[in-house]
Amino acid sequence: MLMNLPEILKNQKTKAKKFKTLKMSKRTELWYRQQLKQLVKTMTDDIERAMQQPQGSFFMDDAKGFQAISAKALMKVLEKYEKSDRTSQAENIANGFVNRGNAQNQQEVSKNLKNQTGIDLSTYLGNSPRIAEKVNAMTTANVQLIKSISSQYLDKVQNAVTQAVVNGKPNKDLVQQIKDIGKTTEKRAIFIARDQSSKLNAALTQARHEDVGIKKYMWSTSLDERVRDSHADKEGQIFEYANPPADTGNPGHDFNCRCVAIPVLDDVVSHGVREENVRNDKDVQIIEELIGKTDFNLANDKLVRATEQVNRYKLSKKESLAIIGYTGSFYKQLNKSLRNGDLTPKISRYETLLNSALNKMPPFKGVTYRTIGKLSKKDLSKYLVGAIVTESFFVSSSELEKVNGFSGKVQFIINGKNGRKIADLSLYPHEKEVLFKSKSRFIVTRVSKKGLLWRKITTIELQEI
Repeated sequence: MLMNLPEILKNQKTKAKKFKTLKMSKRTELWYRQQLKQLVKTMTDDIERAMQQPQGSFFMDDAKGFQAISAKALMKVLEKYEKSDRTSQAENIANGFVNRGNAQNQQEVSKNLKNQTGIDLSTYLGNSPRIAEKVNAMTTANVQLIKSISSQYLDKVQNAVTQAVVNGKPNKDLVQQIKDIGKTTEKRAIFIARDQSSKLNAALTQARHEDVGIKKYMWSTSLDERVRDSHADKEGQIFEYANPPADTGNPGHDFNCRCVAIPVLDDVVSHGVREENVRNDKDVQIIEELIGKTDFNLANDKLVRATEQVNRYKLSKKESLAIIGYTGSFYKQLNKSLRNGDLTPKISRYETLLNSALNKMPPFKGVTYRTIGKLSKKDLSKYLVGAIVTESFFVSSSELEKVNGFSGKVQFIINGKNGRKIADLSLYPHEKEVLFKSKSRFIVTRVSKKGLLWRKITTIELQEI
């Protein structure tokens, strides 16, 4: 440890300012992506040129002799390509990536900490043994990843050529297959650039924080629909670098993770304490805007009365409000948007918050009931015996077979295993609601109809899978 920043602030009785998250620059990622795309392009161009040798088009469908000659020629090119040493090229790209990322990270961490503490720490955030260790590890890992891009591509092309000869695949089919392999390889290269940029930034941020005595951080997500539930669940929570969450690791360690670690400088903040920071306030504002002022006030009143349940399930304020708000009139708008695919960023965020909240509650196993007015012929046709149905919306059901105020011509009987009992957090607890997360999957086990023509009831029995 080069210094103990939290201790210095404590002795000086300096209170750290509320941290304002700054977006991480994508300069390094864009540079790395461009380098990897160029690597793939050079390689695919070489192979595609070889496909034109020595007999014009690569395979001549009506001439097996020419086919064999062309295949043999291309296999020689592939073999020569595989034997070439690409280590130097991979090292140059990896060094360029890591060095750029290190310089960018030093600048951003210094700026963030100065904004938070008023102290210029750039002198302490340069190259230390801890930083050097991370730089070397990331460079070595990326050299191997870069080399794997070439080796995997060549293996797939070689396999495609071999199979084409064995199976007598037409020229045009193989050409298209090799082009598709090239596109897949480019996508993998782009993924590597994005994923490794996040990992490099996360590793160096942790090292620089630890160099100045920062041991804790607040988890901060990007607050959009792409955030995984397991990550959204950690928004605003405090963790120790030495004791990261078991399921995700520290921010940026999971694949394609865009979350960041906000340094915690106040010793009185204990591990696991939930902070209602600026981001949480933004989520609460989204909930208020979507469910309306009247239901929002009712939800807040319910939240006060349901403190015991909120604490039992370790729900944040925004997660609790998402559940309570759903039980008002907003469920209609939310589920309509999810059914139709009309997803605005705010609707997607609400869906994420509600799923995150439900994940924290214990699953309910048993039979529940759901009654709706009617289904169109198109919608009804989805529920054929044996069909597997994925409901894009949140499925509301009840422990009660009949609920006052809910009647209709279609009744679902659901044998579920992952619904959540939300009556304690509902504006209408008498409904005994059991709620299933969006995108829950069911298999149709039975469909029956009874009653007179004008009062016929369709019963659909579902088994959650």
